[in-house]
Amino acid sequence: TSYLHDVTEKNKLVRLHGDGSITYGMRFTTTLACMMDLHYYPLDSQNCTVEIESYGYTVTDVVMYWKDVPVVGVEEAELPQFTIMGYEANDRTEELATGVYRRLSISFNLQRNIGYFVFQTYLPSILIVMLSWVSFWINHEATSARYAAVNYTYWGQRAKKKAKKMKESNGQQNKQSPSIKADGIAANEEIIELQDIRMQRHNSKFFSSEGSLQDLKFPPSFRINRNYSFPTRSSIHAPRAPNRKRVISTLKKGASAIKGAIPTIKDVNIIDKYSRLIFPLSFVFFNTVYWCFYVL
Repeated sequence: TSYLHDVTEKNKLVRLHGDGSITYGMRFTTTLACMMDLHYYPLDSQNCTVEIESYGYTVTDVVMYWKDVPVVGVEEAELPQFTIMGYEANDRTEELATGVYRRLSISFNLQRNIGYFVFQTYLPSILIVMLSWVSFWINHEATSARYAAVNYTYWGQRAKKKAKKMKESNGQQNKQSPSIKADGIAANEEIIELQDIRMQRHNSKFFSSEGSLQDLKFPPSFRINRNYSFPTRSSIHAPRAPNRKRVISTLKKGASAIKGAIPTIKDVNIIDKYSRLIFPLSFVFFNTVYWCFYVL
């Protein structure tokens, strides 16, 4: 969309010079769309092109071309998410059905600012990974402490996913952090799940105690056996039983062989000792590959 400034009059200027040249200028504001390639987002760079062409006048009437300095003020321009790295101006002729027209184009090279994403995405993720690394330094018998470290990691990751960009407004009051809201919602979900588990355990205990009371109330001779037996297809085809037994025995032998091949760990602390080294090295290796691929 574009509009011409008309306060207090239409902002147009026509100046006739002594050598016959004419300077014609106008002031207008336009909003343009740019197709972007987001494969490397947020470490991406974009190329946006603006084209200007005469609509009704061919090259026989109007010839447009760029000056030596085509654009003024690009160095001082500031964008909220991008930095203008440079621009390139071109002019060419386009042959259309109604004639030959002159077209001017200027391409801007834009580099996305990653400062917001560093503090909003990368830095929280690194801190969460470092927090999860702490659990390997805690004794395996301290279950509550290890669970607390893992739980904090889980809540942090959940809050980071639920946090969204919030626009600041002057009349906004009683702000709450998105992470606090996410933590409250997630905590309510966990409380509900825990209550469901407790109710299931309580019901299972109730039914088991009720069944034991019924067993004590009547002697075995007065109990009604409700397990009716009917001939099944497996009992009719009895000759297949040896094949099934052979398959089961083969599976048991394979499972025992796999179990024997797995080394027995006598000291569980050795897992934590290796994890203390493997975990940070793998994370550093992943970051090295990631940043080399997206930045270099």
